[in-house]
Amino acid sequence: MRYETFYKLDRWDETVYKELLEEYKFNRALMEDLVLELTRHVNWFSDEVRKRLDPDYRFEEGYCSLKVASGFEWSLVTPQFADEERMQVHPFPDLEAFLSIRGSRKNVAASY
Repeated sequence: MRYETFYKLDRWDETVYKELLEEYKFNRALMEDLVLELTRHVNWFSDEVRKRLDPDYRFEEGYCSLKVASGFEWSLVTPQFADEERMQVHPFPDLEAFLSIRGSRKNVAASY
């Protein structure tokens, strides 16, 4: 999937271009953070199912991982909640709360 580059204009207007580019960068970073957060929740859910219902749940598949780009290099990360975050009832209550905490949340991710 590719995120549309809506900041590209048919006719040059520097002010509009800069505004659209900043909106694009913000939206793209938010989308990346939300995908990471969703993956952390999927892995947390898998842990809870293994702990409470079926120790073999997703045994062959393992955790969900993400391919993350850094410059021209890619790495595989497995986002997970830190132990103290797992103790919270709602680690991600809503989008507004997420926007305020997304920079400070802990992200425990195993890299391969």
